[in-house]
Formats: sequence, structure tokens, C-alpha cells
Amino acid sequence: MELLYKKEVKGAKPQMVRELTGEIINSIEAWRCLSEEEKYEFRIIINELIVNGIIHGNECFCDKVLKVAIYALDDNTVSICIQDEGRGFNYKEIIEEGCFPCDSALFLERGRGLKIVKHICDAIKFSHNGSWVNVKKTVRA
Repeated sequence: MELLYKKEVKGAKPQMVRELTGEIINSIEAWRCLSEEEKYEFRIIINELIVNGIIHGNECFCDKVLKVAIYALDDNTVSICIQDEGRGFNYKEIIEEGCFPCDSALFLERGRGLKIVKHICDAIKFSHNGSWVNVKKTVRA
């Protein structure tokens, strides 16, 4: 396992999300050349997880920290780990049972990002009551 990127950021500014996403994509591309489709998918994954951590986890508090770590697990697999300082959420109901709020008859927007991330990634795992997420994504050889 090789560490590709690690950073802790404090705050909730939209510009921070854009910069952090760009830095992470650059670190993955320094490890492995990505196709345009793979770059697009990584941008969606990273952006959704960071925004979820800031908005839902840290509740947009400027004094809360978001931790990000990116690892190369092997020659083709990336692990993205993001941890916020929130209280967490019932991830078992959403991820394991597939009860995404966006699937309800109420047409809620909540949960749509996680549903997209789950379908783009090879695996998604939560812990620490849902305040820590790890996704794995394989790139083409």
C-alpha cells in the first residue's frame, strides 16, 4: 500500500472543495494515467464524499476538520478515505439495505450522491458511526 495523498482541511468554503478535488486527482494521475472517463468518475466520487463530509458531517462549521487520505492498494486500485467530525448517520440502512432517501416517493435529493458513488466504485465501507468512509476504485490497466 502506497500513500498517494494526505491532508487535513478546516472549513466549509466551496473553493476548498474544488481545490481539494483537483489536488487529489493530480495525485492519482501522478501515480497512474487516467482516461477521461476515469477522471470524471474520480471527480464525482471525491466531490460527493467531500461535500457530504462538510455539509452533513461537519454541518458547515468553519472550525471542524475533514481528513483525506488516498492510497494505491496495488497497481490498479485506489482507496479513498475521508473522515469528518460529525456524529455520523445510519449508513447500514442506506448502503447495506439500499434504502436511499432519493428512492422514496417524496423524491428527496438526500442520498443521491452516495447512490451514485456506490455504483461507480468497486466497494464502499463506513465506520465510526458513519463519519468515516472508504471507497475502492479500480483503474484500467
